[in-house]
Amino acid sequence: MGLNVKAWFFVAGTVFSLDRGFASSRICLLGNQYFAKGTRCIQRKFGTKVVHKYFEKGGADVVSIDLNGKDGALPLDLQEPLPRSIGTFDIIINAGTSEHIRKQDECFQNIHNICRIDGLMFHVVPKSGSWSNHGFHHYNVEFFLKLAQKYHYSVVDIRIDDYVGSQKKLVFACLRKEYDGD
Repeated sequence: MGLNVKAWFFVAGTVFSLDRGFASSRICLLGNQYFAKGTRCIQRKFGTKVVHKYFEKGGADVVSIDLNGKDGALPLDLQEPLPRSIGTFDIIINAGTSEHIRKQDECFQNIHNICRIDGLMFHVVPKSGSWSNHGFHHYNVEFFLKLAQKYHYSVVDIRIDDYVGSQKKLVFACLRKEYDGD
């Protein structure tokens, strides 16, 4: 799992365009995230390949959730209800994680539950028909529009783009949680 250069600019560009920034934010990374393809300059500048260390250096409170427990990630299963003790977050980043979770309803319910009101949820996931033999699920724009409708999220941005230097396509979606109601 990782943030390639396009995913990084999607997340960072959106956050800064909304006059937020990462400092003093509470951020949840779904998956043990590393900087991926096209991000060498970011890795060199900040001296790390591990995404949560970048955010921590910038003053954010960061929690990673991954069954593997690597690099300090909480070894939690996203297809089971998450404990309330992890709290809520201003920013949640799902970059190549949810497609590996069999129980999609539980995964996206967890994302909803841990997102604060006015929080942002970033999804960078494989587009349907574009990634063979990768994960259990693939997505399209309609999936995120229906998700936004179900939970009454506002859509900040949804687009399709290629994976850096590849014919494979990704769905990029940023949704804002408006209130806690289901």
